[in-house]
Amino acid sequence: METLTKSLSIVFWHMFTIFLFINALTLIYVAYNPEFAVAAYPVVGNNLMGSLLFVFLGLGKHRVLLRMPGAFLYGDHRSASWVGNMKELKSLYLTKNF
Repeated sequence: METLTKSLSIVFWHMFTIFLFINALTLIYVAYNPEFAVAAYPVVGNNLMGSLLFVFLGLGKHRVLLRMPGAFLYGDHRSASWVGNMKELKSLYLTKNF
């Protein structure tokens, strides 16, 4: 690989790792503080967009992406985040209204 390609790969790999770490911290915070459940929506949206990116690029010129687990992992993470967030919002709503 060219030096520039290697450098960009390293940068984006670390950016993605930081992205996942911040997502995890956000979801942990929301789990312990359900009144901030709305903070999980950007996590859900980011993972939905990541999943769609893998699928759309895979259906285009980058077929190799369809054989990689990225779309499924993003989708699973989005689904788990959404379900957990809905549960937190529902329990918070029921607690405050009764």
